[in-house]
Amino acid sequence: MNIKNAVDKKFESMTLRKILKQAVHAIQGVSKGDADLMKEAFRVSTVEQFAKIRFAKWAWAIQELAKFEKGDTAESSLNINKGIDKAYEGKSLKEILASPVQALQGLSDRQAELLSKAFKIKTVKQLANNKFFIIARSIYFLALCEDPKADPNSSL
Repeated sequence: MNIKNAVDKKFESMTLRKILKQAVHAIQGVSKGDADLMKEAFRVSTVEQFAKIRFAKWAWAIQELAKFEKGDTAESSLNINKGIDKAYEGKSLKEILASPVQALQGLSDRQAELLSKAFKIKTVKQLANNKFFIIARSIYFLALCEDPKADPNSSL
């Protein structure tokens, strides 16, 4: 197995757990400047920290559940109000996906500006589909296969 198209050449022979400890720009296509912008925006400096940015995880989860959304949202008891800005409460998951990233509660205008500058992300859907976040998250989860004890939920 190899992930040559996911990480820069000098990281290709590392284990997934070692890649997690590398700078964000270890991900192929993420420049040092982009990594610096993510550090400024979210105080992350490693691939593992980048993989764990809650806004990207929320965006991805909203996108995945939106695939199953059907009918009127008024009849739903789904409540993700702690994850979305008050102005977006009551909207459908599909509507939230089409919204600016600031629809995610706690994501500031400055963070949104830095996401846009680094990766041209403007909407929740673009954040959910951003390949760099997907690569980082995938490396994180598969690294757990290298050491299942590292997963606090491994006994489940």
